[in-house]
Amino acid sequence: MKEKVCEYCNKKPGAKPGNKFLWNGLLDKDTNQLVCFKCREKHYKKKSKTKFKYLYTEFPVMLNE
Repeated sequence: MKEKVCEYCNKKPGAKPGNKFLWNGLLDKDTNQLVCFKCREKHYKKKSKTKFKYLYTEFPVMLNE
């Protein structure tokens, strides 16, 4: 299994606290980027300068065991 890595900090945040099945971040379906919750604000600031600036399509990401 390939570990999920944040597009911005290149870290593996692991499971979301309180839910071992969800990754501690999101998949932005507009940009197709994995973003950890620590980098979420940075992601949206950068995204606001693109053609996707008014789109907020976030999907939860499942962890494979």
